Amino acid sequence: YSTSGTIPGLTDDASPSELVVFVHRYDKSLTGALDSLRGFNDALRSAGYDEALIGYDWDADEGRWSQTVQIADLNADKLGTFVRDYQDARPDTDVRLVAHGGGAKTVAECLEFFMDRGYDTTVTSVDFLGGAIDNDSVATDGQYGQAIADHCDTCRNYYKTDDEFLGWTYAWKEWDKAVG
Repeated sequence: YSTSGTIPGLTDDASPSELVVFVHRYDKSLTGALDSLRGFNDALRSAGYDEALIGYDWDADEGRWSQTVQIADLNADKLGTFVRDYQDARPDTDVRLVAHGGGAKTVAECLEFFMDRGYDTTVTSVDFLGGAIDNDSVATDGQYGQAIADHCDTCRNYYKTDDEFLGWTYAWKEWDKAVG
């Protein structure tokens, strides 16, 4: 992985009590990812949340759906390595992962990355916002269930019942229902 900009507690002398890592959705260029991060930042700040926030960008605009799903999976190791490096540098800072849309694949696979390698890394929370991963994959007996149980203190899922993309397009692409 590589970084740019300031990462509170890693590239500066800050000592944040929490670090939120926002992982954007599918079909976002760098400009789109930054716009999503700004929108998420504005929402958090307007709700009174003032902890450290950074964005994790992945190549979400490269190719078709199936290619993007593979890219989201491959980026999980990079995200996992970043989280481990951050926690090594700042063990007293709680790390929270927030995933929008296809970013849910990267975050779920990140937890699986910890499990598959036998790491004891745990994040304070994972929040899926309209997550574009299979609804049964996050169940206790699902693909990511054990990784979530072992490597995440709290996992929350947020969705809207009238999400046209996840309700129709995701089902058509994946032949399944999305968690979001």
